[in-house]
Amino acid sequence: MSNRFLSTLLLLFVCAAGYGQSVWLWPIEGQTAGENILYVPQQYIDKEHNFDALFLGGEEGDRIVAPADAAVVWLSFCYRHSLTYMSSFDTPDEQRPIGEQLEQLAAEADRRRYDPDYITAHCSLQLSDGRKIYLAGFRPARYFKSGERIERGTLLGTLHRSYSKIRRPSLSVSVSKNGTPADPMTSFGLRSTFLPPQRQAVKERLTAEEARRDFAHILAVLREAYPSLGDAVAPERLAAFERAVNDSLANGIRRDDFYHYMLKLQALVHDSHFVLHRTDDRGSGKMPQLFFGWYGDSCVVTMTQHPYASYVGRRIAKIGDMTTDSARRNRTALIGCYDAGVRSVVEERLASQMTMVEDDEMTQRIEFADGERRTFRGSRITGHPSNFTQTYLDYYRQNIHLPDYYEARMIDDSTAYLGITTFELNEVTVDRIVGFIDSLASVRTPNLVVDLRNNGGGDIRVLDRLLACLLEAPARNKGAMQWVSKRGHFASFDSCCLNYGPDMEIFGEYEPMPDGNGFFSTADSERVEPDSLVQYRGRLYVLTNAGSYSASTCFPAAIVRNRRGVVVGRETGTAYHYMTALKSASIRLPNSGFQFSVPLVRLVYDTTRNERIPYGRGVLPDYPVDLTRRELFEAPDSILQYALRLIAEGRYLEGDDPFAANDAEPRARRKMLPLSLLLLLFGTGTAVALTRKRRS
Repeated sequence: MSNRFLSTLLLLFVCAAGYGQSVWLWPIEGQTAGENILYVPQQYIDKEHNFDALFLGGEEGDRIVAPADAAVVWLSFCYRHSLTYMSSFDTPDEQRPIGEQLEQLAAEADRRRYDPDYITAHCSLQLSDGRKIYLAGFRPARYFKSGERIERGTLLGTLHRSYSKIRRPSLSVSVSKNGTPADPMTSFGLRSTFLPPQRQAVKERLTAEEARRDFAHILAVLREAYPSLGDAVAPERLAAFERAVNDSLANGIRRDDFYHYMLKLQALVHDSHFVLHRTDDRGSGKMPQLFFGWYGDSCVVTMTQHPYASYVGRRIAKIGDMTTDSARRNRTALIGCYDAGVRSVVEERLASQMTMVEDDEMTQRIEFADGERRTFRGSRITGHPSNFTQTYLDYYRQNIHLPDYYEARMIDDSTAYLGITTFELNEVTVDRIVGFIDSLASVRTPNLVVDLRNNGGGDIRVLDRLLACLLEAPARNKGAMQWVSKRGHFASFDSCCLNYGPDMEIFGEYEPMPDGNGFFSTADSERVEPDSLVQYRGRLYVLTNAGSYSASTCFPAAIVRNRRGVVVGRETGTAYHYMTALKSASIRLPNSGFQFSVPLVRLVYDTTRNERIPYGRGVLPDYPVDLTRRELFEAPDSILQYALRLIAEGRYLEGDDPFAANDAEPRARRKMLPLSLLLLLFGTGTAVALTRKRRS
């Protein structure tokens, strides 16, 4: 079918469907809806199946406009390698002409990886109904800040080229809803060819061969592509686990039981960016009557449904046929998503999320410490917290500030509060936070509490900008770098990786290590410099807990490393010295359907080592707050209240600077270690300090 005939047919569909005027404005000005369509969803582009994008043609320089009122999520430069793989470059610099930046990228592009004519701009627009529109293949008219609101018809730029396999000017249009591809056609008034993603049917039982093949896939990916495996788990321990699992699969296995083994693998590796996903868990529709957790050496009932309120606080001796010590070991073996030697995550999970049941009916056979034995039957899930004696929901809601994801306020005349829910913030929001910090600096507010509890991390650029307003001197961390085992061409990705193919070169810009052990880059490892215009110089009290991951570990790491303030609360969930993140392979096991996110880049944050920052641990607080059942269920603001007491008592930095000796070394010894020695010093470990956000 010719493209001209396709466009005519689609225009007829518009009339036949009786849509009338399009809901969205056609993005190429001067064209009518449906005109000059090159490809629609479900067509093939040079043997590639186009699942969800609409490609529109026109003349170079045609005006591209916003289809609807929206907020800009991001604007960046990109290059599409395939329909499923796109490299993004640094966000445009607001201070430079944007066309000049695009021309510079094209001129400096590595022609082994990029056709410079197809380096272009792409953007994401957030609509009020939750959908996002993605446009790629234009030269921006100006710089657009993330979070900036634009109206339907706003000039975004001029038509360029979206994909090298379409050898003409083109614009790519795609849509998502809640992270899932959505129809890009109906809202333009077109009869759609889009097919929603279908949940793949899965088997309830796997044969021995199917289960072993899936297990072999994920192990092969970890061994070839995950650069911190040696620090996460000793090779002999991983091999023993592999043998034990394979031996247990001799007669096949229920899919749910195989999932249990995958949970154990996730816990064995325990990297906060190595994540097992299961989206098909339908559950039984029932919930247990008793919930419990471990505090010190005791297993204690923490909450119940109201008929059993008298059991709250009771100690448990046995759960089913297991002693609580055995149950604790079994549950600990399933706790993953923390880094290196971090302890706070395990402690928090054992205290709040370790309730055990015997079957899908949520049956619990409990023997209490006083000798009482009782069987509790599960009940129907109601979803109402009021049905329970108490819950830990408020604890996990601490520092969750919606809809702006931050809160800035004065606690009293001398103390300000800045709660940051995530570092995934748009530029408009960051400008507001910087404005708040500036206002504190202008009136010399003595104390600032920065709350990073339950903050999962985000954009390194946001982190660096906020730190620049708080650090009084350049960041003192040393030896920052990124390391990967290979530049790409991971054979283990064949038939199981959703976002990278086995023939792709992913890290082409990385340089070989001098000793031949992998590849490195220092491109995104610059030290943070103080902001020359906005600089708060009062006392800083940073609140952290086990939910402070990635960028919200790097923030207190910088505060501690520069002796700029104090940390109050608990160890962060990400380790101080290094992490494994940046880019991840999405691995889908072909038989079970379970998916893993496997991080591919090891990022060293600091090579300094001393007693204040034990290697392998998270950022440890200057003023620790022990986790108690009371805080979890009754007083979730305990860490904040303790910080306010410290402020009232005038307690702040105490003792000598633990980094003085490291930073005062003779000049000859202060040179950065050769990159070939960095990995010998640190191994190839696992930890997470921050996520350096780059879309790809």
